[in-house]
This record gives sequence, C-alpha cells and structure tokens, in this order.
Amino acid sequence: MTRDPTVTIITPAYNASEFVAETIASALAQTWRDFELLIVDDGSTDTTLSIAQAWERTDRRIRVLTRVHGGPAAARNTAIAHARGAFLALLDSDDVWFPSFLEAQMAVFREFRPCDVVTGNAYNRGGPRDGQPLKRVGPKRPLSLLQILESESSVCIMSVFRRTVAERIGGFNEALPVTGLVLTKMDGTAKGGAVVAIESELKVPTKLMRSTRGHLTDAASSSASAGPSTAVAIDWRA
Repeated sequence: MTRDPTVTIITPAYNASEFVAETIASALAQTWRDFELLIVDDGSTDTTLSIAQAWERTDRRIRVLTRVHGGPAAARNTAIAHARGAFLALLDSDDVWFPSFLEAQMAVFREFRPCDVVTGNAYNRGGPRDGQPLKRVGPKRPLSLLQILESESSVCIMSVFRRTVAERIGGFNEALPVTGLVLTKMDGTAKGGAVVAIESELKVPTKLMRSTRGHLTDAASSSASAGPSTAVAIDWRA
C-alpha cells in the first residue's frame, strides 16, 4: 500500500497554456521530493488540459482534475477535496518555484512549533518593480490576527499550510476576488493564536512568481521571482 505524501501542491489552471509547463517543471524540480501535484483544469478553452495531461503521464506524483469553470478559489477547493497530503502548498499556474522552495517552507514548520501556516515573499520580474521584492524585507516582527484580517497581502497566495486549516474553516471562499486566500474566511472562525513573521535578508530562495494578470503587483504585465523568505507562523489552536 502506497503511503500518502506529506505535501499536496495545488495548482488551479485556467487558459494557462503559455506558463503551465514551466510551473509543473518547477514543482518536479523540488529538493523536497515527498509531494503530489494536483492540477485542476478550470474549464480551459486553450491547450492547458492537454499540456497538463502530458505531464501527468511522465510522473506518478501528478494528478490532473477537471471541472467546469468556477474561478481559482473553486478550483483550489476541488484540489483540497482530493488532496492526500497533511500540508497543502499553493502554486498558481503562472508561477514557478526555485528548487528549494518546499524544503525551506517545511523547515519553518519544524522550527516554529506549533505552526499552521507559512507564507513567502518574491521578487518582481519585469514591469516598473523589476527586481524588487513584493513585500518589505526586514527583521522578525509580530503579526497579529487583526493585521491578517485587515490586509489580505499580509499572508500571500504563496503559502503552505496544514490541511487541518482548510478543514477547520471550510476552504476558500468562492465568492471572494481572485486573490482571496483561505485565510480571509478566518474572521468568522478563528479562535486566536500566536503569529510570528520572519522576513529574512534574502537568504533563502523561495518562490519565483509571475504576475502577468496584475493581481499581485502594480503593473499588469509584470512578474515576480523568489528570493526573500518571509515566513508567517500561525497557530490557530483554541
């Protein structure tokens, strides 16, 4: 009997044929090998599905799921319903990871116990903010639940979290805008906890993130690449 992977990588994909192959390749290049990759084709009308299925035939860790178009939150929830990992890692279909991304994020879970969510930072690629990190890089600082609820960007979409977080709050809110994280539902369900934000001096490569749709950077044509390792350790236990 095959044991379940530690991490499930969740990749919602809608008309992402230009980028999805690079995204998948970056997942398979991880130094952390204990994962499955769930790609959810969200009713694409281009060749996204066929590209994903071709990759699926090359590696048993890849599973391709399909659904009618419902948006990224719905696609992520579809993946969560099929996930076998104890940890869920978000990787959008126009983003890529440096090879050490998962290994670096999982190390934070080991360092900060108990910890439920680890979120990262990235460098912009192209556009007016080319080469700049998405978020300020600095020393360790406390991050309160109120800050998380007031600012969606305090916990980026590039996050790894325990499956129990999704189970506790019911997954992503499908009525929220495209960048709405699972954590934005916590205002009604969170019971409090300790939060530690670690913004290192660009020492740990994490994620290489495109923002071609303009949902994370100022310019619609810009993209981002990983460098700064920002970790938010969150304990939501009562």
